[in-house]
Amino acid sequence: MDAPAKAYVLDVVPHNGYSSCTKCYVVGDWKNRRVCVADCNAQLRTDADFFTPRADDYRRGPCALLSLLQFKPVSCVTLDYMHMVCLGVVRKLFNLLLHGPLKVRLGA
Repeated sequence: MDAPAKAYVLDVVPHNGYSSCTKCYVVGDWKNRRVCVADCNAQLRTDADFFTPRADDYRRGPCALLSLLQFKPVSCVTLDYMHMVCLGVVRKLFNLLLHGPLKVRLGA
């Protein structure tokens, strides 16, 4: 599922917000005009936690999917492969190979 669409359907903070992780309670910091997440050991979210309000400003409103009996918003909703891997890691890797330091740059 696409990250902006997931935020819209679950009615949670968008992917670029401070408390936007759907799997843990990490809070980002504003650096260089971006929200950066540095904590890799944050407490994990559970499906039961999604149904109870918490003061982390993650949920923005009621989610229509919560009325489904077997729906588990944390364990059943996947992470966004396109934005996390293809547009994140792979883009940085190609920029490094094409425009990085000479010792790692690809030759002509």
